[in-house]
Amino acid sequence: MTLTFYAPVFFVKDIELSKDFYIHMLEQEIEHDFGTNITFRSKVSLWEINPDSEIYTVKGSSFDGNTFESCERIPRSLLWG
Repeated sequence: MTLTFYAPVFFVKDIELSKDFYIHMLEQEIEHDFGTNITFRSKVSLWEINPDSEIYTVKGSSFDGNTFESCERIPRSLLWG
């Protein structure tokens, strides 16, 4: 079975400012708008974060031509002092 899913997610601090940028500067069209989570027709997504969120780093790797990602938690103190 082959599973392929390409849907980049960008974590942003200000969803309204970011949404405006993606719509007007990058000419993206909204597919779903859930307030703090937006998906564009291109499948790019924006997720608004806040200082209390658990943020994870993503590390990519490849095995036999299949790319996968793993995540690690980043302590809040490193992000917001």
